[in-house]
Amino acid sequence: MFSCTLTAADLSVQLDNDILYGTDREYTGGFIVRWTDATGIGLVDGWASPLERLALSSDALQGVQKTDQLGLAMQIFTLEKHGDTRHDSAGNSGWAHIDLRRFYQYGRYQSVLGLRLGWLGPSSGGQEIQNGLHSIIGNDNASGWDHQVPDQPTLQVAFDQQVFLSEPQSHSGGQLYGALSVVAGSPETAVSFGVGAYYADGARPVMRMNALDHVVDMGSGLGWFVFADVSAKYDIYNVFLDGRPFTEDDPNIEFANVVIPAAQYGGGLSFNHFYVVLSSSVLGQVYRGQPENHFKFASLYFGMPF
Repeated sequence: MFSCTLTAADLSVQLDNDILYGTDREYTGGFIVRWTDATGIGLVDGWASPLERLALSSDALQGVQKTDQLGLAMQIFTLEKHGDTRHDSAGNSGWAHIDLRRFYQYGRYQSVLGLRLGWLGPSSGGQEIQNGLHSIIGNDNASGWDHQVPDQPTLQVAFDQQVFLSEPQSHSGGQLYGALSVVAGSPETAVSFGVGAYYADGARPVMRMNALDHVVDMGSGLGWFVFADVSAKYDIYNVFLDGRPFTEDDPNIEFANVVIPAAQYGGGLSFNHFYVVLSSSVLGQVYRGQPENHFKFASLYFGMPF
């Protein structure tokens, strides 16, 4: 049976940006604060448990390890297109959202049920946050904020499934897995699939659709791990390319590819349930006129027991 966390909860911060590595446009940066708790979180239980009772019997949940997660995030997008002599802004947008997730671990399988509530557009505070950071580091205010996506609420429901080659264990070693994700709602509706691998010694990464989510210590003292994955996403709806639902908005951007490839790789260190991780993400071209055939960014994670 799967065994893992020696602490009941942890608090982590994820910082995404192109300062260390990447492309200063498209998804230009953001942060996510996560509280992950194996004893349960009331807000998550309030919406996940009724779905469980509808879909599963109490016997089906026997032996399943549940972990709840509450996240608060801000993500900033600065889209650009090829112009005659330079890159023209295709619209900046900030997206603030709250994430409610429940992880289910059973044998060789991990399932994740997610609900994401947010706000996209000028009232999200993305412009103020980006210009404030630019002011701190001595840069000019970012251009493109006069072409924002209109204010709108967002709602997404997601289900992720991972299948491991062997049952995850609390000792050192390598692991292979396959992953499938379905996300429905706005600002994006998509289906993704991928494969990944990691090698862990004393601590292991917990992935969610081929992206690092948090870290589980497998004992006290020093631990480390490395990981890599590849995936592909079929975008059914995207607010930046399709406009708002039920309106006549025209973003003037078109999909470049039916299927968008992606990859992530990185490594981390942990010590007595504190951890730091550095990863890099690369995504294929999303829309026509995008200045690059792919774009990339780095993510830095910090975590501690809570």
